[in-house]
Amino acid sequence: MLRRIAGKRFAKPSGSLARFINYQSQYAQAYQIPRRTWPKKLAITLGVLSVGLGAGYYFYWPKHTFPTTVAAILRKGLWAESDKGEFDFQLALKYYLAALDECHEQNVSRLSDEYTGIQLKIAEMYERMNMTENSLSIYSEISAAYMIALTSHGIPEDRRPHIIQKDLRLVIKMAELHKGDPAITKAMLMTHLMVAQEEVAKRSGKLGERILHQQNYNSAANPEQFEDQGDSSFAATSSDSEIVLTNADETITAYKNPQAWLPFRDELFNARDLFVAICLSLGDIEMAVRSKLISTEWMILAECDLPEILMATCNLGSLMYLLAERSESQEAILRKLQTEKRPEFSVLELAEAVKNRAYTLGEAKKCYTSVLANAKMIPTNERYNTLDEAIGLATYGLGVIHLHAGEYAEARQMLRQARLRAKGSGFDSLVQEAEQELAKVDEEEAKEMVQPETALA
Repeated sequence: MLRRIAGKRFAKPSGSLARFINYQSQYAQAYQIPRRTWPKKLAITLGVLSVGLGAGYYFYWPKHTFPTTVAAILRKGLWAESDKGEFDFQLALKYYLAALDECHEQNVSRLSDEYTGIQLKIAEMYERMNMTENSLSIYSEISAAYMIALTSHGIPEDRRPHIIQKDLRLVIKMAELHKGDPAITKAMLMTHLMVAQEEVAKRSGKLGERILHQQNYNSAANPEQFEDQGDSSFAATSSDSEIVLTNADETITAYKNPQAWLPFRDELFNARDLFVAICLSLGDIEMAVRSKLISTEWMILAECDLPEILMATCNLGSLMYLLAERSESQEAILRKLQTEKRPEFSVLELAEAVKNRAYTLGEAKKCYTSVLANAKMIPTNERYNTLDEAIGLATYGLGVIHLHAGEYAEARQMLRQARLRAKGSGFDSLVQEAEQELAKVDEEEAKEMVQPETALA
Protein backbone atom coordinates (compact mmCIF):
# COMPACT_ATOMS: atom_id res chain seq x y z
CA MET A 1 0.00 0.00 0.00
CA LEU A 2 0.92 3.62 -0.42
CA ARG A 3 0.77 3.92 3.38
CA ARG A 4 3.68 1.54 3.69
CA ILE A 5 5.82 3.16 1.02
CA ALA A 6 8.42 4.94 3.08
CA GLY A 7 11.93 6.25 2.97
CA LYS A 8 11.83 7.36 -0.65
CA ARG A 9 13.47 10.71 -1.38
CA PHE A 10 12.28 12.62 -4.38
CA ALA A 11 14.97 14.55 -6.18
CA LYS A 12 14.32 18.10 -7.30
CA PRO A 13 16.18 20.09 -9.94
CA SER A 14 19.31 21.77 -8.66
CA GLY A 15 18.67 25.18 -7.14
CA SER A 16 15.39 24.28 -5.47
CA LEU A 17 15.04 24.10 -1.70
CA ALA A 18 12.46 21.34 -1.87
CA ARG A 19 13.34 17.66 -1.34
CA PHE A 20 10.39 15.41 -1.09
CA ILE A 21 10.15 12.50 1.30
CA ASN A 22 7.28 10.32 2.39
CA TYR A 23 6.06 11.79 5.63
CA GLN A 24 5.42 8.44 7.22
CA SER A 25 9.05 7.38 7.34
CA GLN A 26 9.84 10.66 9.08
CA TYR A 27 6.97 11.01 11.52
CA ALA A 28 5.29 7.62 12.03
CA GLN A 29 7.46 6.64 14.98
CA ALA A 30 7.16 10.03 16.63
CA TYR A 31 3.38 10.07 16.43
CA GLN A 32 2.71 6.33 16.38
CA ILE A 33 0.55 6.45 13.28
CA PRO A 34 -1.22 3.09 13.09
CA ARG A 35 -0.36 0.88 10.13
CA ARG A 36 -3.30 -0.48 8.17
CA THR A 37 -3.54 -2.95 5.33
CA TRP A 38 -5.59 -3.31 2.14
CA PRO A 39 -8.38 -4.06 1.37
CA LYS A 40 -9.37 -2.05 4.43
CA LYS A 41 -6.96 0.90 4.15
CA LEU A 42 -5.10 2.86 1.50
CA ALA A 43 -1.84 4.58 2.20
CA ILE A 44 -0.99 8.24 2.31
CA THR A 45 2.09 9.74 0.77
CA LEU A 46 2.49 13.36 1.77
CA GLY A 47 5.22 15.24 0.01
CA VAL A 48 7.10 16.95 2.77
CA LEU A 49 9.86 19.43 2.27
CA SER A 50 13.00 18.32 4.02
CA VAL A 51 14.06 21.57 5.61
CA GLY A 52 17.62 21.46 6.85
CA LEU A 53 17.67 22.99 10.28
CA GLY A 54 21.41 22.70 10.82
CA ALA A 55 22.55 25.59 12.90
CA GLY A 56 25.34 26.18 10.43
CA TYR A 57 22.78 27.66 8.02
CA TYR A 58 22.35 30.59 10.38
CA PHE A 59 25.82 30.55 11.82
CA TYR A 60 27.62 30.94 8.51
CA TRP A 61 25.12 33.29 6.97
CA PRO A 62 27.18 35.95 5.09
CA LYS A 63 25.20 38.71 6.83
CA HIS A 64 26.58 37.73 10.21
CA THR A 65 28.82 40.42 11.70
CA PHE A 66 29.87 39.24 15.14
CA PRO A 67 31.61 41.65 17.51
CA THR A 68 35.32 40.87 17.70
CA THR A 69 35.14 39.56 21.26
CA VAL A 70 32.24 37.24 20.38
CA ALA A 71 33.97 35.95 17.25
CA ALA A 72 37.09 35.05 19.24
CA ILE A 73 35.07 32.87 21.61
CA LEU A 74 33.14 31.26 18.75
CA ARG A 75 36.33 30.19 17.03
CA LYS A 76 37.29 28.26 20.16
CA GLY A 77 33.90 26.55 20.14
CA LEU A 78 34.22 25.60 16.48
CA TRP A 79 37.66 24.13 17.14
CA ALA A 80 36.41 22.11 20.12
CA GLU A 81 33.55 20.49 18.19
CA SER A 82 35.70 19.69 15.14
CA ASP A 83 37.90 16.65 14.62
CA LYS A 84 40.88 18.80 15.62
CA GLY A 85 39.26 19.28 19.01
CA GLU A 86 38.34 15.59 19.14
CA PHE A 87 34.63 16.39 18.94
CA ASP A 88 34.51 17.77 22.45
CA PHE A 89 30.88 18.93 22.39
CA GLN A 90 30.85 19.63 26.11
CA LEU A 91 33.72 22.07 25.77
CA ALA A 92 32.19 23.58 22.62
CA LEU A 93 28.96 24.11 24.53
CA LYS A 94 30.87 25.96 27.23
CA TYR A 95 32.35 28.34 24.65
CA TYR A 96 29.03 28.94 22.89
CA LEU A 97 27.34 29.76 26.19
CA ALA A 98 30.17 32.17 26.91
CA ALA A 99 29.73 33.73 23.46
CA LEU A 100 26.04 34.25 24.19
CA ASP A 101 26.89 35.98 27.47
CA GLU A 102 29.29 38.23 25.56
CA CYS A 103 26.46 39.08 23.14
CA HIS A 104 24.48 40.29 26.14
CA GLU A 105 27.37 42.48 27.16
CA GLN A 106 27.63 43.86 23.63
CA ASN A 107 23.84 44.50 23.42
CA VAL A 108 23.40 42.25 20.39
CA SER A 109 19.72 42.05 19.44
CA ARG A 110 18.05 38.82 20.51
CA LEU A 111 16.26 38.69 17.16
CA SER A 112 19.42 39.09 15.11
CA ASP A 113 20.82 36.25 13.03
CA GLU A 114 24.02 36.50 15.05
CA TYR A 115 22.34 35.97 18.42
CA THR A 116 19.98 33.21 17.25
CA GLY A 117 22.81 31.59 15.33
CA ILE A 118 24.73 31.09 18.58
CA GLN A 119 21.58 29.80 20.29
CA LEU A 120 21.19 27.24 17.53
CA LYS A 121 24.78 26.10 17.99
CA ILE A 122 24.04 25.61 21.68
CA ALA A 123 20.95 23.56 20.81
CA GLU A 124 23.00 21.54 18.33
CA MET A 125 25.56 20.67 21.00
CA TYR A 126 22.77 19.52 23.32
CA GLU A 127 21.41 17.30 20.54
CA ARG A 128 24.83 15.81 19.89
CA MET A 129 25.04 14.92 23.56
CA ASN A 130 21.52 13.38 23.43
CA MET A 131 20.12 16.09 25.70
CA THR A 132 16.97 16.56 23.63
CA GLU A 133 14.95 18.37 26.29
CA ASN A 134 17.69 20.99 26.63
CA SER A 135 17.80 21.54 22.87
CA LEU A 136 14.01 21.79 22.74
CA SER A 137 14.16 24.41 25.46
CA ILE A 138 16.55 26.51 23.37
CA TYR A 139 14.44 26.16 20.22
CA SER A 140 11.32 27.12 22.20
CA GLU A 141 13.08 30.19 23.60
CA ILE A 142 14.00 31.40 20.12
CA SER A 143 10.57 30.68 18.72
CA ALA A 144 8.84 32.45 21.60
CA ALA A 145 10.95 35.54 20.95
CA TYR A 146 9.98 35.44 17.28
CA MET A 147 6.28 35.07 18.09
CA ILE A 148 6.28 37.96 20.55
CA ALA A 149 7.99 40.19 18.00
CA LEU A 150 5.66 39.14 15.17
CA THR A 151 2.40 39.48 17.09
CA SER A 152 3.36 42.75 18.80
CA HIS A 153 4.66 44.24 15.54
CA GLY A 154 8.00 44.76 17.19
CA ILE A 155 10.01 44.35 14.01
CA PRO A 156 10.10 46.31 10.72
CA GLU A 157 7.66 45.19 8.01
CA ASP A 158 10.44 44.34 5.56
CA ARG A 159 12.02 41.97 8.08
CA ARG A 160 8.84 40.08 9.02
CA PRO A 161 8.97 37.52 6.17
CA HIS A 162 12.54 36.57 7.11
CA ILE A 163 11.61 36.12 10.78
CA ILE A 164 8.55 34.05 9.80
CA GLN A 165 10.76 31.81 7.68
CA LYS A 166 13.12 31.20 10.58
CA ASP A 167 10.25 30.68 12.99
CA LEU A 168 8.63 28.03 10.79
CA ARG A 169 11.93 26.18 10.49
CA LEU A 170 12.22 26.12 14.25
CA VAL A 171 8.64 24.93 14.72
CA ILE A 172 9.22 22.08 12.27
CA LYS A 173 12.37 21.12 14.15
CA MET A 174 10.56 21.19 17.48
CA ALA A 175 7.72 19.08 16.08
CA GLU A 176 10.22 16.48 14.89
CA LEU A 177 11.97 16.33 18.27
CA HIS A 178 8.88 16.39 20.47
CA LYS A 179 7.94 12.85 21.54
CA GLY A 180 5.08 13.74 23.86
CA ASP A 181 1.38 14.32 23.24
CA PRO A 182 0.92 15.01 19.50
CA ALA A 183 -2.09 17.20 20.32
CA ILE A 184 0.34 19.70 21.88
CA THR A 185 2.46 19.68 18.73
CA LYS A 186 -0.65 20.12 16.62
CA ALA A 187 -1.70 23.20 18.61
CA MET A 188 1.81 24.63 18.39
CA LEU A 189 1.94 24.18 14.62
CA MET A 190 -1.49 25.76 14.17
CA THR A 191 -0.51 28.82 16.20
CA HIS A 192 2.62 29.49 14.18
CA LEU A 193 0.95 28.66 10.86
CA MET A 194 -1.78 31.21 11.54
CA VAL A 195 0.79 34.00 11.95
CA ALA A 196 2.48 33.05 8.66
CA GLN A 197 -0.83 32.70 6.81
CA GLU A 198 -2.09 36.05 8.07
CA GLU A 199 1.10 37.58 6.71
CA VAL A 200 0.37 36.03 3.31
CA ALA A 201 -3.22 37.27 3.42
CA LYS A 202 -2.07 40.79 4.25
CA ARG A 203 0.16 40.78 1.18
CA SER A 204 -2.33 39.08 -1.19
CA GLY A 205 -4.77 41.88 -1.99
CA LYS A 206 -8.20 40.63 -3.05
CA LEU A 207 -7.37 37.01 -2.28
CA GLY A 208 -6.42 37.85 1.30
CA GLU A 209 -10.00 37.67 2.58
CA ARG A 210 -10.46 34.21 1.12
CA ILE A 211 -7.16 33.00 2.61
CA LEU A 212 -8.27 34.18 6.05
CA HIS A 213 -11.67 32.52 5.64
CA GLN A 214 -10.02 29.25 4.67
CA GLN A 215 -7.64 29.53 7.61
CA ASN A 216 -10.57 29.91 10.02
CA TYR A 217 -12.39 27.01 8.37
CA ASN A 218 -9.28 24.83 8.57
CA SER A 219 -8.74 25.49 12.27
CA ALA A 220 -12.39 25.31 13.34
CA ALA A 221 -13.33 22.54 15.75
CA ASN A 222 -16.84 22.71 14.26
CA PRO A 223 -16.50 23.59 10.55
CA GLU A 224 -20.27 23.43 10.07
CA GLN A 225 -20.40 26.95 11.56
CA PHE A 226 -19.13 28.22 8.20
CA GLU A 227 -21.85 26.57 6.13
CA ASP A 228 -24.14 29.61 6.30
CA GLN A 229 -21.44 31.61 4.55
CA GLY A 230 -21.90 29.65 1.37
CA ASP A 231 -20.10 26.77 -0.25
CA SER A 232 -16.38 27.14 0.39
CA SER A 233 -15.44 24.57 -2.24
CA PHE A 234 -14.15 26.26 -5.38
CA ALA A 235 -12.89 25.00 -8.71
CA ALA A 236 -9.65 26.80 -9.53
CA THR A 237 -8.53 27.85 -13.00
CA SER A 238 -5.10 29.43 -13.19
CA SER A 239 -3.32 31.46 -15.84
CA ASP A 240 0.07 33.16 -15.73
CA SER A 241 -1.25 36.22 -13.93
CA GLU A 242 -4.76 35.38 -12.68
CA ILE A 243 -6.65 32.73 -10.80
CA VAL A 244 -10.40 32.22 -11.20
CA LEU A 245 -12.23 30.47 -8.34
CA THR A 246 -15.76 29.30 -9.09
CA ASN A 247 -18.46 27.56 -7.08
CA ALA A 248 -22.24 27.41 -7.14
CA ASP A 249 -22.60 30.86 -5.59
CA GLU A 250 -19.88 33.07 -6.97
CA THR A 251 -16.82 33.55 -9.13
CA ILE A 252 -13.69 35.21 -7.79
CA THR A 253 -11.10 36.56 -10.21
CA ALA A 254 -7.90 37.88 -8.72
CA TYR A 255 -4.32 38.58 -9.68
CA LYS A 256 -1.84 36.09 -8.31
CA ASN A 257 0.95 37.43 -6.14
CA PRO A 258 3.46 34.63 -5.60
CA GLN A 259 5.78 37.09 -3.87
CA ALA A 260 3.31 37.18 -0.97
CA TRP A 261 4.41 33.65 -0.04
CA LEU A 262 8.13 34.31 -0.12
CA PRO A 263 10.63 33.66 1.30
CA PHE A 264 8.83 31.18 3.58
CA ARG A 265 6.68 29.35 1.01
CA ASP A 266 8.50 26.02 1.27
CA GLU A 267 8.57 26.11 5.07
CA LEU A 268 4.87 26.95 5.19
CA PHE A 269 3.78 23.99 3.09
CA ASN A 270 6.25 21.74 4.89
CA ALA A 271 4.68 22.70 8.23
CA ARG A 272 1.17 22.22 6.84
CA ASP A 273 2.04 18.72 5.65
CA LEU A 274 3.41 17.94 9.08
CA PHE A 275 0.16 19.27 10.55
CA VAL A 276 -1.77 16.84 8.30
CA ALA A 277 0.41 13.95 9.49
CA ILE A 278 -0.30 14.78 13.11
CA CYS A 279 -4.03 15.08 12.43
CA LEU A 280 -3.92 11.55 11.02
CA SER A 281 -2.04 10.27 14.05
CA LEU A 282 -4.83 11.69 16.22
CA GLY A 283 -7.53 10.13 14.04
CA ASP A 284 -8.80 13.52 12.87
CA ILE A 285 -9.19 12.65 9.21
CA GLU A 286 -11.65 15.47 8.53
CA MET A 287 -9.19 18.17 9.59
CA ALA A 288 -6.42 16.42 7.66
CA VAL A 289 -8.55 16.52 4.51
CA ARG A 290 -9.57 20.16 5.03
CA SER A 291 -5.95 21.16 5.55
CA LYS A 292 -4.65 19.29 2.52
CA LEU A 293 -7.45 20.59 0.31
CA ILE A 294 -6.65 24.17 1.27
CA SER A 295 -2.90 23.59 0.90
CA THR A 296 -3.39 22.32 -2.64
CA GLU A 297 -5.30 25.45 -3.65
CA TRP A 298 -2.74 27.67 -1.95
CA MET A 299 0.07 25.92 -3.82
CA ILE A 300 -1.55 27.16 -7.03
CA LEU A 301 -1.70 30.70 -5.66
CA ALA A 302 1.93 30.47 -4.57
CA GLU A 303 2.95 29.20 -8.02
CA CYS A 304 4.59 26.05 -6.75
CA ASP A 305 6.00 23.77 -9.42
CA LEU A 306 3.35 21.68 -11.18
CA PRO A 307 4.92 18.36 -10.08
CA GLU A 308 4.64 19.53 -6.46
CA ILE A 309 0.97 20.41 -6.96
CA LEU A 310 0.32 17.04 -8.60
CA MET A 311 1.94 15.22 -5.67
CA ALA A 312 -0.25 17.21 -3.29
CA THR A 313 -3.31 16.27 -5.36
CA CYS A 314 -2.29 12.63 -5.19
CA ASN A 315 -2.00 12.89 -1.42
CA LEU A 316 -5.42 14.52 -1.23
CA GLY A 317 -6.84 11.57 -3.15
CA SER A 318 -5.36 9.18 -0.59
CA LEU A 319 -6.89 11.18 2.25
CA MET A 320 -10.27 11.09 0.51
CA TYR A 321 -9.90 7.35 0.24
CA LEU A 322 -9.39 7.12 3.99
CA LEU A 323 -12.68 8.94 4.51
CA ALA A 324 -14.39 6.56 2.08
CA GLU A 325 -12.96 3.57 3.90
CA ARG A 326 -14.20 4.88 7.24
CA SER A 327 -17.69 5.44 5.82
CA GLU A 328 -17.60 1.90 4.48
CA SER A 329 -16.81 0.58 7.96
CA GLN A 330 -19.71 2.57 9.38
CA GLU A 331 -21.97 1.19 6.67
CA ALA A 332 -20.95 -2.39 7.48
CA ILE A 333 -21.70 -1.87 11.18
CA LEU A 334 -25.12 -0.37 10.42
CA ARG A 335 -26.04 -3.17 8.02
CA LYS A 336 -25.17 -5.70 10.70
CA LEU A 337 -27.43 -3.86 13.14
CA GLN A 338 -30.15 -3.88 10.50
CA THR A 339 -29.81 -7.63 9.95
CA GLU A 340 -29.95 -8.28 13.68
CA LYS A 341 -32.94 -5.91 13.98
CA ARG A 342 -31.21 -3.98 16.74
CA PRO A 343 -33.06 -0.92 18.10
CA GLU A 344 -30.02 1.34 17.65
CA PHE A 345 -30.15 0.84 13.86
CA SER A 346 -30.91 4.05 11.95
CA VAL A 347 -32.02 4.19 8.34
CA LEU A 348 -30.90 7.81 8.10
CA GLU A 349 -27.41 6.99 9.39
CA LEU A 350 -27.10 4.14 6.92
CA ALA A 351 -28.16 6.37 4.02
CA GLU A 352 -25.64 9.01 5.14
CA ALA A 353 -22.81 6.45 5.35
CA VAL A 354 -23.61 5.13 1.87
CA LYS A 355 -23.74 8.68 0.48
CA ASN A 356 -20.45 9.69 2.12
CA ARG A 357 -18.66 6.55 0.94
CA ALA A 358 -19.75 7.09 -2.66
CA TYR A 359 -18.84 10.78 -2.61
CA THR A 360 -15.38 10.48 -1.03
CA LEU A 361 -14.45 7.48 -3.15
CA GLY A 362 -15.46 9.46 -6.22
CA GLU A 363 -13.36 12.42 -5.05
CA ALA A 364 -10.35 10.17 -4.53
CA LYS A 365 -10.74 8.84 -8.06
CA LYS A 366 -11.03 12.41 -9.41
CA CYS A 367 -7.79 13.39 -7.69
CA TYR A 368 -5.84 10.47 -9.12
CA THR A 369 -7.33 10.97 -12.59
CA SER A 370 -6.49 14.69 -12.43
CA VAL A 371 -2.86 13.89 -11.64
CA LEU A 372 -2.55 11.66 -14.70
CA ALA A 373 -4.31 14.16 -16.97
CA ASN A 374 -2.27 17.17 -15.88
CA ALA A 375 1.01 15.25 -15.96
CA LYS A 376 0.60 15.03 -19.72
CA MET A 377 1.00 18.81 -19.89
CA ILE A 378 4.65 18.53 -18.87
CA PRO A 379 7.08 17.76 -21.72
CA THR A 380 9.00 14.51 -21.33
CA ASN A 381 12.36 16.28 -21.29
CA GLU A 382 11.23 18.44 -18.35
CA ARG A 383 10.10 15.57 -16.14
CA TYR A 384 12.01 14.39 -13.10
CA ASN A 385 11.56 12.00 -10.20
CA THR A 386 8.90 13.93 -8.29
CA LEU A 387 6.55 13.80 -11.27
CA ASP A 388 7.28 10.14 -11.93
CA GLU A 389 6.49 9.36 -8.30
CA ALA A 390 3.18 11.24 -8.47
CA ILE A 391 2.15 9.48 -11.68
CA GLY A 392 3.11 6.09 -10.28
CA LEU A 393 1.24 6.63 -7.02
CA ALA A 394 -1.85 7.99 -8.79
CA THR A 395 -1.90 5.00 -11.15
CA TYR A 396 -1.47 2.65 -8.22
CA GLY A 397 -4.28 4.42 -6.32
CA LEU A 398 -6.65 4.01 -9.25
CA GLY A 399 -5.72 0.34 -9.48
CA VAL A 400 -6.54 -0.17 -5.79
CA ILE A 401 -9.90 1.59 -6.20
CA HIS A 402 -10.77 -0.60 -9.19
CA LEU A 403 -9.81 -3.68 -7.20
CA HIS A 404 -12.00 -2.58 -4.33
CA ALA A 405 -14.91 -2.10 -6.77
CA GLY A 406 -14.45 -5.60 -8.23
CA GLU A 407 -13.31 -4.20 -11.58
CA TYR A 408 -10.47 -6.65 -11.99
CA ALA A 409 -9.47 -6.00 -15.61
CA GLU A 410 -9.10 -2.26 -14.95
CA ALA A 411 -7.31 -2.92 -11.67
CA ARG A 412 -4.82 -5.25 -13.33
CA GLN A 413 -4.11 -2.73 -16.10
CA MET A 414 -3.51 0.14 -13.68
CA LEU A 415 -1.41 -1.88 -11.27
CA ARG A 416 0.78 -3.18 -14.07
CA GLN A 417 1.30 0.36 -15.33
CA ALA A 418 2.20 1.50 -11.83
CA ARG A 419 4.68 -1.35 -11.44
CA LEU A 420 6.28 -0.58 -14.80
CA ARG A 421 6.66 3.12 -14.01
CA ALA A 422 7.98 2.35 -10.53
CA LYS A 423 10.64 0.05 -11.99
CA GLY A 424 11.67 2.75 -14.43
CA SER A 425 12.08 5.36 -11.70
CA GLY A 426 13.68 3.07 -9.12
CA PHE A 427 10.68 3.26 -6.80
CA ASP A 428 11.27 -0.24 -5.42
CA SER A 429 8.74 -0.06 -2.59
CA LEU A 430 5.96 0.81 -5.02
CA VAL A 431 7.00 -2.12 -7.22
CA GLN A 432 6.50 -4.46 -4.27
CA GLU A 433 3.13 -2.97 -3.35
CA ALA A 434 1.85 -3.15 -6.93
CA GLU A 435 2.88 -6.80 -7.15
CA GLN A 436 1.04 -7.57 -3.90
CA GLU A 437 -2.13 -5.94 -5.21
CA LEU A 438 -1.81 -7.80 -8.52
CA ALA A 439 -1.69 -11.03 -6.52
CA LYS A 440 -4.91 -9.96 -4.78
CA VAL A 441 -6.55 -9.38 -8.17
CA ASP A 442 -5.78 -12.99 -9.09
CA GLU A 443 -7.09 -14.22 -5.74
CA GLU A 444 -10.37 -12.31 -6.02
CA GLU A 445 -10.94 -13.47 -9.59
CA ALA A 446 -10.29 -17.06 -8.55
CA LYS A 447 -12.85 -16.77 -5.74
CA GLU A 448 -15.50 -15.48 -8.12
CA MET A 449 -14.85 -18.36 -10.50
CA VAL A 450 -15.29 -20.89 -7.67
CA GLN A 451 -18.55 -19.40 -6.38
CA PRO A 452 -20.66 -20.11 -9.52
CA GLU A 453 -19.34 -23.66 -9.68
CA THR A 454 -20.24 -24.20 -6.03
CA ALA A 455 -23.75 -22.85 -6.64
CA LEU A 456 -24.28 -25.23 -9.57
CA ALA A 457 -23.13 -28.21 -7.54
